[in-house]
Amino acid sequence: GRLVYQDPIDPACLLAQSFSTTFSFSILTNGSYGTCGSGMAFFISPSREAPNGSIAGGLGLDVYRTEPFSLLNPLPPPPEPFFAVEFDTRLSPAYNDSSHSHIGIDLNSLVSAAAVDTNNVSFPELYLYNNYRFTTWIDYEAATGSIQVRMTNATASNTSAIPDRPSRPILEFRHNI
Repeated sequence: GRLVYQDPIDPACLLAQSFSTTFSFSILTNGSYGTCGSGMAFFISPSREAPNGSIAGGLGLDVYRTEPFSLLNPLPPPPEPFFAVEFDTRLSPAYNDSSHSHIGIDLNSLVSAAAVDTNNVSFPELYLYNNYRFTTWIDYEAATGSIQVRMTNATASNTSAIPDRPSRPILEFRHNI
């Protein structure tokens, strides 16, 4: 599935303006890694469509995965710039993934500029394979290039209301603009 904002974004403005967003989602699995899809991604792009040819582990953003990736054959830059926060449920060595349950900040590449391993014991409530409902906050401050991702396990709060926003981000990155 896909949800696309009605107005395309000018590539020159892609990360030139600050934004904040929050959303909730679930990734439904049978509870063990390797038996579900590849996760999902929140992305901003000048296109209203996922790139032609993007498939499977590319989370709808990698148009070059028509054949297996090789470190000897690096991928060219994407035809359209993009910013994404990936909620990845597949360990893809070609993208330098840290585990089969991680969150990454992607800038024009599925090799994350920054990532956090939610398979780590520090984040058991954010393990992407337990059929939890998560709420995520993504903030970008254009003046400083600061990208922050906050996330909470909404299932644990046992309420349909939006849970409280965590005071500290689980992932942050400063993008040189």
